[in-house]
Amino acid sequence: MEIDIHAMKQQLEAHGQVKSASVERQFPDALKIDLKEHEPVLRMRVMGAEEQPELRIVSREGTIYEGVGYPQATLRKLPYVVPYRHPEGGFRPLRGIDKVANLLETARRTQPNFYKTWQLVSLEHYSGDPELPGQVIEVRTSMVPRIIFGFNTDFAQQLDRLAVVLNYVQDRGNPAIRRIDLSLKDFAAVQFESGRISTF
Repeated sequence: MEIDIHAMKQQLEAHGQVKSASVERQFPDALKIDLKEHEPVLRMRVMGAEEQPELRIVSREGTIYEGVGYPQATLRKLPYVVPYRHPEGGFRPLRGIDKVANLLETARRTQPNFYKTWQLVSLEHYSGDPELPGQVIEVRTSMVPRIIFGFNTDFAQQLDRLAVVLNYVQDRGNPAIRRIDLSLKDFAAVQFESGRISTF
């Protein structure tokens, strides 16, 4: 009875990993605490207090937190993110991460083997507002240095085009690719290391 359950709720929700908390009294002498945690979708490196790089987790809502209790195998599956830098400086807040999460989930579901090669998601050209012109998400993989996704077409269709491109390249002995641009409305453009550009 001496515990302030409202203060406890605020303390729990102040922890970055906690999305929401409910604290209820169960008479005569117990508390019921329910926690809902953020879903981890990306990881990022930040400079810590002693100028040492530290790992942070990014949730679907764009919350950045330390991440406690995740198995290493789970963290290794999360691509790193290069955040958008706001014109006034800094990268907080992270906006539009739900759209990025949708792309990752669709890729994981439809192309699981290729998705395992995704190493980094660059949001340098994505402010979080897909309605602005020129907004793209760039993915870097161990197989293709740069894959560009846009918002003119849904991600499932762009990933279908990506599968066509990868099959075409595999059938021709895997010539080295420099860049695949899927952000174009009606086709994909592929730039090979040789300098040749093909459309699909």
